Amino acid sequence: MSFFQRFLLILVSFALIPAIIFGIWMLNSTAGVRENAEGFHKQIVQLSAQMAENAALEMNRSLGFVEDLERNQSAHASLDYKILQQAAAGHSELEYLAIFKSSSTEFPPLSDPDIYGNNTIVASQSLMEKARQSGKIQIGPVELKAQIPLISLAYPLSRNRCLYVEYSLKNLWKKLKKIRVGKTGRLILLDSRGEKLPGIAKGFPGSGWKWPKPLSRDSGWDTDIPSRLGTLVAAYSAIPALNLWAVSLEPRAEAFARPEGYLEKVLSFLFLLLVLSAAGAWWVTGRLAPPLERLALASQRAAKNDLNIRLPEEGWGELKTVAKSFNQMAQALRSYHEMQVEKIVEERARILSLVYNIPEGVVMADFNGNVLHINAVGRLILGLDMLSNSLPPGGIRGLFRQPEILSLIAELMGRKKRQAMAELELKTLSGQARGIFSVSGAIVSAEKKDIGILILLRDITVEKQLSKMKEDFFHSVAHDIGNLLTPFAVFFNLLRKSNQFGDAEKKYLGYSEQARDRLAAMMKDILDIAKLESGTLELQLGAAHIGKILENMRALYEIQGQNKEISISFTVGPPPHEFICDQQLLERVVMNLIGNALKFTPKGGAIAVMAGSAGPREIEFSVRDTGPGIPKHALQSVFGKFEQVPGQQSRSGYGLGLAICKKIVELHNGKIWVESEEGKGSNFKFRIPLKTPASIS
Repeated sequence: MSFFQRFLLILVSFALIPAIIFGIWMLNSTAGVRENAEGFHKQIVQLSAQMAENAALEMNRSLGFVEDLERNQSAHASLDYKILQQAAAGHSELEYLAIFKSSSTEFPPLSDPDIYGNNTIVASQSLMEKARQSGKIQIGPVELKAQIPLISLAYPLSRNRCLYVEYSLKNLWKKLKKIRVGKTGRLILLDSRGEKLPGIAKGFPGSGWKWPKPLSRDSGWDTDIPSRLGTLVAAYSAIPALNLWAVSLEPRAEAFARPEGYLEKVLSFLFLLLVLSAAGAWWVTGRLAPPLERLALASQRAAKNDLNIRLPEEGWGELKTVAKSFNQMAQALRSYHEMQVEKIVEERARILSLVYNIPEGVVMADFNGNVLHINAVGRLILGLDMLSNSLPPGGIRGLFRQPEILSLIAELMGRKKRQAMAELELKTLSGQARGIFSVSGAIVSAEKKDIGILILLRDITVEKQLSKMKEDFFHSVAHDIGNLLTPFAVFFNLLRKSNQFGDAEKKYLGYSEQARDRLAAMMKDILDIAKLESGTLELQLGAAHIGKILENMRALYEIQGQNKEISISFTVGPPPHEFICDQQLLERVVMNLIGNALKFTPKGGAIAVMAGSAGPREIEFSVRDTGPGIPKHALQSVFGKFEQVPGQQSRSGYGLGLAICKKIVELHNGKIWVESEEGKGSNFKFRIPLKTPASIS
């Protein structure tokens, strides 16, 4: 019997056996309608409590990353933050994650901005204090935020840390809200004080209603519950994992009334339940069994050192995450095996080059600050006596005066960073300037143990001077060429009006005019980049409206899109829509992004332009296309000068447009980025701080 068949049989058995027993009990019951009502209500609350317990188990599984936090003995907050990021990416129900030390966070919390906005500190200090004092996880009340039910948890960690989590119970609430008890009855949840939780059975059984009796047992049945709807019957069952109670309520007159066609309805319900259970078991098995079978087979191959395997990254949440993690593990192991020999050779060559050929200054010290080695070039750079091995007092800190280098050394010696770098004008201890140096530092390890830090001093004075000379020369040439191109526009205009040219000559004249316009545009971009980098370009701030900007873009590009058979949509997002900016420069950013999208979107594609509020303090613009996308390794470089995506250099342009966009957005104190995958198009976004005319006045 295959795994699929065994899994299906188990699910069908678990689903059908209780249903069959329940149906037989209902049909053969002789205790009357009251017993039937009691059994039905108890079954409802038990099933609901089980659903809640399952949700709690899912919540516990999503907190599996706590073990990773406890295993992090390096005390690096950055590693804790990375673990939280991975947990948030793998579990969408974790709406809020934060690690507190005392009453403050070690780093900004991870939270859903649609729920919390900019209010990032929402943790309950009292709940965390209980967790620290008891040494056990503490569960807080369920609250409704942005129409989403959230339960808070405080988890005590080592090193006086405390993890605070707000977990979404939206899926559980969605299931429970669908449950009906009779015609007018409903299922509700109560907290330990007997108060009804929000978000389920709104308005039932009446505003301000509270459970009138103590909830002292795990489960029970009561036929005398007062309410505005009259006397109710109720069954309740505890949900220990969430410290809640599932309660089914129904008017007593309705619950004890035996309907007509009772037997037919019971049989129909039983048959439907059997069919749905079997269908559900088949569907669940079809979703769970194949990924698990593939994972088992892949694990067997990996155990035999066959790492050339890749699992399809599909299935329900955790299964997809497991498949993705397995593929990453197999890729890492394969790369490790393939690179061992190359790594050894590379390491040997690096050491030989460092010992015999390195032209930079080298300073090595232990973690107590004692200088272990300094080469001749380093002594020359620092102005030390070349004929003596003596060093100034103070160890490695006594060799430098610049705060930047001392801060770099402190970070390495404190192991806050493994590597660090700075560029600055270096001076000797006597104050003599040595030029501009690149100072690189790294922690040195041997036999899996950190033994000290290494500082490299590289003179980049000439490089900086040559770079500045090259930039100045390039901008000067661009300015002169731009001036020389101005008369060509007049000449082309005169020639176009002449009647002495035929169609062929006019076509070639058009090509020449296009080439002149492209060259003039490139020169303008180069000069604009120079202004932006030098800081001489000042913003002309004024009131702008998102709708007006998008209408301007529509007027410019709607015809171009139709000519290329590309649909372009313009959408105004949530308010506010009026803000303060340099509208001319901001429109240029949007024009560059739409122009790029038109270049790379194929015939029949689509471009979506949207702008609106991104929270209470930012305005966001986005331009999404259905083009070829951008390789992952090129995402960080597309905003550089003269940078183009590999394989797309044949397109028109010189790689300056996105660099200008980045400078303009940063001039507005904003940020710009791109989200893209190869074959799935690109989405360029930028945000600037929201400054409304009212706030300026």
